[in-house]
Amino acid sequence: MLEWVMSTGSSCFGFGVSDGTDADDTHGDSPYYLHDSDQAQERGGTPPPRTGSKKSDNPLVSILEKAFPNAKFSRLRHIAVVGAPCSGKTTLLHVLRAGVEKLNGDSEPAGRSHHHRDRGRDGARDQPAPFRAGHRVYWDMPALGMTEQTAQEYFSAVGLHSVDLIVFAIGTTETKATHDAIEEAHLQQVPSIVVQTHMDTIAAKERVAWRRSGKALGAFNVEDASRQYIEYVKQTYRLDEFQFQLFGVNGIANVEEEHPLQRHLFQRQQLAEWVDKRTQLHLKQGWFSTLWFWKGVESKRFV
Repeated sequence: MLEWVMSTGSSCFGFGVSDGTDADDTHGDSPYYLHDSDQAQERGGTPPPRTGSKKSDNPLVSILEKAFPNAKFSRLRHIAVVGAPCSGKTTLLHVLRAGVEKLNGDSEPAGRSHHHRDRGRDGARDQPAPFRAGHRVYWDMPALGMTEQTAQEYFSAVGLHSVDLIVFAIGTTETKATHDAIEEAHLQQVPSIVVQTHMDTIAAKERVAWRRSGKALGAFNVEDASRQYIEYVKQTYRLDEFQFQLFGVNGIANVEEEHPLQRHLFQRQQLAEWVDKRTQLHLKQGWFSTLWFWKGVESKRFV
């Protein structure tokens, strides 16, 4: 069975072949897997009111009006892409947007949906950046873990309580900020999904580890290895507990159909279809209706 071990210092996922120890036993080595949940228990999972459209409690309204003067926040569907640095969140946003637009021929051209990004010190963006396509607005959120904000403070600062869907990008680095943000989305009851990016890179590293272990390279099964990694991600981030859907996608640069890792297991198309269906204009804004449609559709998780 494959074993996934946290590397010392960098907090990056390591790859190797175990000596038979169950993969679940390795989770205790992660400083974040069974992290302290006193804050969650104390708050009791009670979400703040999702007031959404008032300028006084939603910073996204003024940002949207500045970028698109004729847009009305409450009449659009808002998708926020959130992730730690180097998680691939910004690239995922544009690929997701392009995938949804492809399903809807009446979407605005991609060139018209870009908006100037305000960047802070060292080129890091400290404000949400909107990209509009039709009735959807894709928000590129500031990277997680760049300040000392708690997850609750981050959600409030960027208005995440008011969006229709959060898409969490998970790269190959595990961070406490990502764990806390996913848990906060659950506590605030904001509809969310998780996307494991760079699946082709992960599979390629597993292939190298397989070969170095002395096993026949021809016996390596990329889908089995990737499926086990996805299962590890689900358990590590407690996605079954939170009932958050999980998708895996390739590195975005590998878009050629003949790419050896362009397999059905990597669900870029399914991800676009999932987001498209749950952000239709006719759906009422609010987590109750979104959750109802979400639970009414057959799960696309890796099994």
